[in-house]
Amino acid sequence: ISKRDAEWLTVGRDKLLVFWKRPQEWASLIYDWVVSNGLQGGVCTIYELQTGTESEGTEFHGVDAAIILRALRVLETQGRAAVFPSADGVKFA
Repeated sequence: ISKRDAEWLTVGRDKLLVFWKRPQEWASLIYDWVVSNGLQGGVCTIYELQTGTESEGTEFHGVDAAIILRALRVLETQGRAAVFPSADGVKFA
């Protein structure tokens, strides 16, 4: 956890989410895909990023939605995305 390779999911620390890649790494992969596909200014759902035909063949295809959301939050802090309040979609900058 101190290396940010995992995150406690509960206050009682009885559930742990272990990252294969850090959210920052996933964010970079997702944004590289956005740029290479000309999707800046476009809108996607988390479901489309996770399971859509457009994302097939990417490293993030099939990754748990909670991890994709964390990556999108990273992009949001970088000014590269705006996550919808419902947290089910995103608009890329």
